[in-house]
This record gives sequence, structure tokens and C-alpha cells, in this order.
Amino acid sequence: MDLLQERADVNLMMLGITYPGPGIVIGLSEDGKTLIQVCWIMGQDDNGQNRVFVKNADGDLHTAAADPSEVTDHSPIVYRAMAEEGSLFVVTNGAQTESIIRSLRSFGGALGEYQYKPDDPNFTPRISAQIILKTGGTYSVQMSVLRRSPFDDECERSLFSFESLPPGFGHLISTYSGDGDPLPPFTGGPLLLPVIGDTAEQIGAFFRDNLVPDNFVSLAVKTIDVITGESLIHIINRHRQVGT
Repeated sequence: MDLLQERADVNLMMLGITYPGPGIVIGLSEDGKTLIQVCWIMGQDDNGQNRVFVKNADGDLHTAAADPSEVTDHSPIVYRAMAEEGSLFVVTNGAQTESIIRSLRSFGGALGEYQYKPDDPNFTPRISAQIILKTGGTYSVQMSVLRRSPFDDECERSLFSFESLPPGFGHLISTYSGDGDPLPPFTGGPLLLPVIGDTAEQIGAFFRDNLVPDNFVSLAVKTIDVITGESLIHIINRHRQVGT
């Protein structure tokens, strides 16, 4: 086993923890022809569980209430999770998607107006990632975690950039590193994970099978052709949306 695979096998165990919270993976297919964006949402209470991923008429991925009549607070659960504009592909766990898309590539600048989420006592980290396609099948990847400082109320801003990805692997950022009260935030840099499967459906099943089922809510996989930019979204929802 080479070092890359060994690192990925170790880090894959994070998905088996009780509560990793929402997560984002940016990866590359084994043949190097397809970029992968994976995101999932988890929930510990009824409001957090009452969600689905939906692909709207604009082609972007949104969260929505599975049963609108049961929603107690819309603000933390409804947002645009995946969006694209030309050669820019964005995925986040909150309202910052809109600012990143508007910024058209100024990733750090777009996130400057945001901090961690104000959900005391957890202060959920705000996680974001973008892919920019370039000519000739090249690309760049930026990922960010905005978390509350363990010392005070200041926001710690971690940004990570990659000019290439290893084929068959991906980088994970998440919101939490386990269960607890309050929930412990994700720390450190992106974790290396394998990306198993040739299609969005197979990749989705791989990640779904590695997430603890009790808190799982929804998962989405977007595949992006590195040459044409053509994209496809596959969705796995735990719950069915009322009326569909």
C-alpha cells in the first residue's frame, strides 16, 4: 500500500464517527477526466432532520424542508448548496454560496463578510469550496473553514488551495469532529479520502455507506467534465419531500 492510499484509508474513518456534521469533498476520478463535488447534511433534532436536497429549475442544488408544516426555524436549514456560473463551481453549507458566485472567483474576498454560524453553543463552522475550470483540462480548487476561536469570539479563517488533485482521491472538510455538547469543531486541514466509483451514483453510494446512518439526512454528488464543464447532480435523500 502506498503512502497516499494509507493516508486516505486512515482519514476515511472520520466518516464513521457519530456526528461529522455537514461535509464537503472535492475530488478527481481515477481516470482524471471528471472532477467530483460531494456534499452531505446531517441532523440530530427534528428540525435538522426535516430536510431534503432538491435540484431546482436553475440547475443548482438547494436544501428544502421535507415537511414544511413541521419547520421550526428556516434560517439554518434552507440555502443553496451547489451553484455554478460559467467555469466556476461552488459548494457550501450556507448562505455564503450567493456571495461566492457573485464574486466570480474572489473566494477569500467573498467570504470576508461571513464568520462561523451564530448557533450558540455549537458555533457551527462555515465550510465552502470552489472549483475553477481553466483551459486544456486544468483547474484550481479552493476550500475554506471559518470557525470560532477556542479562546474568544474571533473567527479563525483557514483557506486551502490546490492546483491539482490526485486521481481517485478527494479532500474533505467538515463542520464537526465528533459528538458532544457543545459539538467539537472540525480542526486542521482537508483530509485525504478515496473517491470510489465510476459514476455519480456509485460515488454517492460509497460515501452514503460510510456515514453513520442515524444522523444522515441527504447527500449529493456533482460530476464535472474537466474539458467541457458539463455537470451532473445525483441526489440521495433519507426522507421524501411532502407532495412529491
